[in-house]
Amino acid sequence: MDCLDRFNKRMKISGNSIHNEKLLNSKELLFETFDDDLASSKDNVCFWELNKEINNETETIAIRLYDRKFSAANGTTVQFQTLHDTPIIIGDILYLKNENQYWICTESFDINGTHYFGKLTLCNWMLKWQNNKGDILEYPCYVINATQYNSGETFNRNITVGSTQHQVTLPCDENTKYIDSPQRFYLDKNDKNPTVYIVTQNDTVSYNYGEKGLVKVNLFQDVGNKDTDRPDLGICDYKEPNSSSSDIIDEINYI
Repeated sequence: MDCLDRFNKRMKISGNSIHNEKLLNSKELLFETFDDDLASSKDNVCFWELNKEINNETETIAIRLYDRKFSAANGTTVQFQTLHDTPIIIGDILYLKNENQYWICTESFDINGTHYFGKLTLCNWMLKWQNNKGDILEYPCYVINATQYNSGETFNRNITVGSTQHQVTLPCDENTKYIDSPQRFYLDKNDKNPTVYIVTQNDTVSYNYGEKGLVKVNLFQDVGNKDTDRPDLGICDYKEPNSSSSDIIDEINYI
């Protein structure tokens, strides 16, 4: 068998084109060397899924994390790389077991069919609320203080009212895309007298990338309601799970 025959045979095995041959070689090289970089290679990372417990038996993925940065506008971010058979898309949430950290994917690119590359943002809050059935949902998210050009308070003759604003970044799914005003949330580690926020906007379009994407929920400081809010549960406008969806919506009492 001459060189041309061997070349043609190899082309048939690897995809019948020089491009596919290069693609296969690149993927094989990356696979063989992926774990060699001890500084960036992680073996304790798994996907987070709603209502799915993470334990020692949860399957982990091969991933590289590097170039960690912090900025006031974007929080703590890190670049990632995965093999092509482990896609990470915008809106996915990863959990680092050893660090006990949640990271949300805010950028993702398929690099010519060889691997995935992108950016993760460190989640700094667990947002809790009830769905229409009364079930409590809890999502890792990234929160920034969006209060600008004011002190966080509005004054009039009789009362001082908070005017703090926050923006919450969440994955877009069947629960988060329906978050809407007048829904209210706690955003405060002070569990004795936590600050309440009300939804002013849920942007479900601007970051609608790929299969999942992100939602950006804007919140404005609101007044608590002792009759319906449950700081002990971290839930505003709490309703018993047996309440109908119409009751939960109609009986929301906000000032």
